[in-house]
Amino acid sequence: MELVDTMVAELAHATRAARHRQSQLVEALIGTAHAPDGGLRWLLSRLEQAGHGRAVRSWTAPGACCRISPQQMHAALGDAEVERMAGRAGLTGDELTAALSQHLPGIVSRLARQAPTQPN
Repeated sequence: MELVDTMVAELAHATRAARHRQSQLVEALIGTAHAPDGGLRWLLSRLEQAGHGRAVRSWTAPGACCRISPQQMHAALGDAEVERMAGRAGLTGDELTAALSQHLPGIVSRLARQAPTQPN
């Protein structure tokens, strides 16, 4: 639940509209976290497998974050997963992929900055 707690804490720093959209995304991601291979790691893995590894890696590296379009997000996740996540978040599939495309890079970037460093 540490990931969820961190994501919820990030909502406190967002504007009201962004907070609402991000809370819907968190709800959708919490839903996938209950699946055996779900959660944020699963989502990032799906994006990497779909050929967006460079963009995903940019979210945790210094410098500008590369974006993934809503259409690319939808293609990477697939129709069934988009509809499942959208239903869980109370959004349409298009709203979900647009929101993930907009907010996921920032959420991952903030989580990466907060993560403890691994000893060598």
